[in-house]
Amino acid sequence: MPYQDINVSLSDADLTEIKQAINTIQQKMPFLITLSQEERRRL
Repeated sequence: MPYQDINVSLSDADLTEIKQAINTIQQKMPFLITLSQEERRRL
């Protein structure tokens, strides 16, 4: 199956909202930051 590039555009407001959501997740689940790559894959 050939690889196709993904063409996406997000507004500045969308990017800000996404970044805020990621920050919220990191604050609510700080233990995820210290997980190894293997531990993350198992989640």
